Amino acid sequence: MIFWSTCSEKEKGKKKESSYLGNYGKRSSSAVKKRIRFSERYTRNRRKNELLIIVLDTDVLIEIFDKESAVGEEILTKIEGYEIATTSINLHEVLYGLYKVRKKILDELLEFTIVDFTRRNALLSAKLEVEVEKRGKPAGRFVTMIAAICINRDALLATLNNMHFERFSEFGLKLFLATLR
Repeated sequence: MIFWSTCSEKEKGKKKESSYLGNYGKRSSSAVKKRIRFSERYTRNRRKNELLIIVLDTDVLIEIFDKESAVGEEILTKIEGYEIATTSINLHEVLYGLYKVRKKILDELLEFTIVDFTRRNALLSAKLEVEVEKRGKPAGRFVTMIAAICINRDALLATLNNMHFERFSEFGLKLFLATLR
C-alpha cells in the first residue's frame, strides 16, 4: 500500500504548509484507474518485454488524487503505460495522515501493488544511512528505506522531493520525475 504525510511545497517563492491531502479524493477513481495500470503482482526479474516498474512516493500520490492539481495531471500523463506500485513505508505515511485528520481511506489506495520492506532492504538501507551520514548528507530514515526498496527492486522512483533522494543516485537509485517542477 502507500503512505501519506504532510509536505511543504514552494509556491511563488514562498513556502506554505499543505494539508495532508488538499483536495483529497476529488479526482474520480475511474479517471485515475484509466490512467494508471495497476499491476496484479510485482515480478522480481523483468524480462526484456516486461514493463519497467515505477514506485510512487507520497507526494506524487497526493498530487494524483487531487483533482485540481495540474501537477497531478502531468504526472498521470508521464506514468501512463508503466507498472505502478508504492511501498509499505509510503502506505504507512498515507494512512497515518488520513487517520490523523480523520479522512476516509480511498479505495484506490488499496488497489496499488505494494512493495514491502524486507530483510534485504533493511540491510541496504542501514548501509546507505551510515554512508550518507559519513558524507555529511544525512537523510531521513523513511527516505533511506524507500531508496533501498527501489534500488533492490531496480525500480524507478517517482517523487517531487528530488533533493531528498538525489543523494542515493550514486548507489543506484533512479528518479523518474527529476525534470518535473
